Amino acid sequence: MMHGESTHVLRPRSFAFGDPAMKLLPLDRPELIQLAAQWLGREENYKWLDFGDGVHALSRVSLTIMTQRDLHLLRLFTPDDSDLPVGLVALSDIRRESKTAGSLWAVLGRKRYGGYTFRAASKLLTFGFVELGLEAVSAWTVESNVAARRVLEQLKFRYVGRQRRRHWIEGRPYDRLLYDLLAREHAPIPDRVAARLVALRCASRDSNAGPSAPEADALSS
Repeated sequence: MMHGESTHVLRPRSFAFGDPAMKLLPLDRPELIQLAAQWLGREENYKWLDFGDGVHALSRVSLTIMTQRDLHLLRLFTPDDSDLPVGLVALSDIRRESKTAGSLWAVLGRKRYGGYTFRAASKLLTFGFVELGLEAVSAWTVESNVAARRVLEQLKFRYVGRQRRRHWIEGRPYDRLLYDLLAREHAPIPDRVAARLVALRCASRDSNAGPSAPEADALSS
């Protein structure tokens, strides 16, 4: 059974700093769908998510159905130096006729690779705007999910509103913050630049002896 810490699909690459190789992988094999379903089944992840009708965690069957529908674009992402998937990023509620996606969301499978969520989301947005012809993408996050808010701000999403007491975690209500991004506002980040940002962030984190704020594992849908 595969897990977020599994090395079953790990294939080391020859890697040079100037030649980053992060990949977005389709969920086109049962073991990859199972891995993503395991990540989505963790409370630390699904508590931030909402797939409608009170559904927070997705089963393997539900995830499989999503991969077969044009309403969703789901991709696993890897770090630069291996083929090991470390997270999942997705666009959902894709409407080709109106050129919109109703939500951008992501789940991190391995916490140490948190810096890659921003890169993966940026690459998926580029695909959505360029290849799918989308004009606008929406997103929301829980007000207390500071890490997810930071990622959306880095991606240049604009805050457009608030839904009060709309999300519940452990019996406590939270507001949802609403964002959107237009195609003309999206600025793709070259892989080399993005790799440097990740490396610098990791170096800063490792050299910081003081306590740091905890990072959430999920960017809300």
